Amino acid sequence: MTKKQSGIKKKEADKNRIQYLIESSLIDVLMLTPKPGLMDDYKSSGPDGSSMKDYLSGIRLIAPCLTELFFKGYSWTEEPEAMYPELHQLALKAAEEIIGANEGKNIRRGTVFTMGIICAAAGYDLAMRGENHVKSILSLARRITEKPMEDYYHEIETERPRTYGEMVYHKYGIGGIRTEAAAGFPIIRKVSYPAMAEYRRKYPDPEQNSAILINVLLHIMTALEDSDVISQSDPGGLHWVQNRARYILALGGAFTREGMDELWDWDEDCANIHISPVGSVDVLTATLFLWRLTGRIFEL
Repeated sequence: MTKKQSGIKKKEADKNRIQYLIESSLIDVLMLTPKPGLMDDYKSSGPDGSSMKDYLSGIRLIAPCLTELFFKGYSWTEEPEAMYPELHQLALKAAEEIIGANEGKNIRRGTVFTMGIICAAAGYDLAMRGENHVKSILSLARRITEKPMEDYYHEIETERPRTYGEMVYHKYGIGGIRTEAAAGFPIIRKVSYPAMAEYRRKYPDPEQNSAILINVLLHIMTALEDSDVISQSDPGGLHWVQNRARYILALGGAFTREGMDELWDWDEDCANIHISPVGSVDVLTATLFLWRLTGRIFEL
C-alpha cells in the first residue's frame, strides 16, 4: 500500500527538528567516553589521526545529507521497494561533495548508508502512518534494501573487490551492515533497542545515560558481524572484539569500576593493534536516533 492509498492524512514534518535529532545523535555518540578503539572526548585524535574538530566538521556536513534522505522517504509516493536507486544516487552525490569539502576526513560511507536507510524509512513511515514506530521503520528498511542488496552481492561475486567491505565478502562471505539492512537491521531490533529499553527501565536517572549508551555499544559489539573490524584484521579479530565486549558486560560494563577499568585497558589494546569497531558506532547512532525520533527523551 502506498501513501496515496493509505487514507491517513500526511503529518507535517519539522525539518529543523529532524536535522537536530540526526546531528545531536551523531555528536553525542562521538563524544561518548570511553569507546575502545574509537574517537571519543578523551582522545586528542582518532584512529586515522584526525582531530575532534575534523570529526565535528564531518558531522555537520553529514547531517543535512541525512535530513535530505529522510525527506526523500517522506515525499515518496510509490512503494518503498522502488526507493533505493534514488537514495543511492543522493547518498553518492552527497558523500562525494562532503568528502571534497572536508578533505576526505571522517566521512564514512558506512555511516551515510546505515543512517541514510534508517532516515529514509523513518520519513516514509511518518508520512504513511502519521507517526513513527521503530518496528515499522525497520520493516520498511528491509523492504527498501532487500532486493537491491541481493542484486548487489550477486553482481560483485565475479568481480574484483573495490572496497574493504567487498573484500571481506569475497574472502569470508560476510556482508556486514548491508546484510543487516537487507534483513531489517536485526542488530537494532533484537539487540540494541531492547538493551536500551531495559537499561532505561533499570536506570531512570539521566545521570546514567552515558553509561547506558556505552553498555548498549558493548551489546552491539557482541553481536555485529562488523566488516570494518574484519578488514582491519580477520575473523579472529572480530571474535576478539565480541568476546572482550561480553567479558566487560559480565563485569557490569560502564556501571561498575571493574568494567570501566577494563574498558580503558581495552581502549589501549585496540590502539596497539589498530582495531576500530566503527560499524558498531553507526548502529549505536541509529539506535539513539530512533529512540529520540519516536518521542523518548534521552539527554546527555
